[in-house]
Amino acid sequence: MSTLRNLMQAVGARCPGGHLPNAYLVLDVETSGFSGSINPNGTPACIAQFGIAAVRNREITHNYSYLVKRPPGTMQPGASAVNRITDEMLAEQGELPEILYPRLIRLLEVFREDRCPYIGQNVVKFDAPFINDDFARHGFDFRFELSELIDTGLIYKANQLCVAPRDDEALDAFFERVAEIRSRVKWNLGLTMRTLHLDAKFGLDLEGAHDAGYDCYMTHLLLEELRQLANGAPSGL
Repeated sequence: MSTLRNLMQAVGARCPGGHLPNAYLVLDVETSGFSGSINPNGTPACIAQFGIAAVRNREITHNYSYLVKRPPGTMQPGASAVNRITDEMLAEQGELPEILYPRLIRLLEVFREDRCPYIGQNVVKFDAPFINDDFARHGFDFRFELSELIDTGLIYKANQLCVAPRDDEALDAFFERVAEIRSRVKWNLGLTMRTLHLDAKFGLDLEGAHDAGYDCYMTHLLLEELRQLANGAPSGL
């Protein structure tokens, strides 16, 4: 695991203050389909569930998931098979985007004002762009900047490929470069947690993966375990 330790030290050195953040907001979304795909009712793929984990002093203070109310025919069959979210769930349990999104944006802005980054597994190429597009579709102008993001998925992908930041490379440029590398390696959250034995260490139910709130909780555990590794502390990795 020395390669992963060195990688995490390089990632931390490129964060504000020269170390991984102690406060951050973990994000995850479950969607009706892939970006650019069309739902059965003819609308573009959209967010079905939004998850957050607010972290202060390296501890979760709030961990929630919210279903988003959508019209019938929103969930694509392939997406429902993965995340187990149905049109009926969105209709009965979802909150209207016009009500939910302003609350979420206020929280996002609090962390932005405190200069705390947003964390996610595949947040650079999936969650953040999807959120940007869905917010814009509903008339909200909040957008993530690449420099605000730390992607645990791309970190794990880079580790498998033995790719590290160049001496003069900022973290956002590194994530962009890793994201563009074509490879057969896999870095989804459940696989990452299992491969690094974090499911056993923390007693995780990986069947709960693909619930946005639970995925945020697991991503927090992953980042904190990677922090321990970077600091040379005993770790279960």
